[in-house]
Amino acid sequence: HQRKEKNRHHEETSSDAGAAAPSPKADTSSSAKAVTIIRIQTELLRATAAGDVISTRRCLLKLANERMSYPILRETKIGVSVANLLGLEAFKPLHPLVKAIVSDWAGKLPDKTIEAIKHELDVSTLS
Repeated sequence: HQRKEKNRHHEETSSDAGAAAPSPKADTSSSAKAVTIIRIQTELLRATAAGDVISTRRCLLKLANERMSYPILRETKIGVSVANLLGLEAFKPLHPLVKAIVSDWAGKLPDKTIEAIKHELDVSTLS
């Protein structure tokens, strides 16, 4: 019964009269952010496939200016798309920018994920 009262109080104080309660702000902003990142990611992949260093740089700068979170990184896999540029010789002039972006985003990853990546890198260098 207390839960019903609590929910009713929340509905009365958090929504406009007669309007449906909006979905949680975190979900909405997270989804909108993912859409934005995916749009930039699509531009990045097109520019990369075309060998267009200038457009690729423009996409990287857009990404560098976006506030990133672990859920967005996980959902979009944008870190993989950006890091893949490090293996492309044609984009070598962008490698410092790519490294700076990836380094910043790595700080958003859980410690467990970072340790797994380090372990994978250690194993691959031994092969």
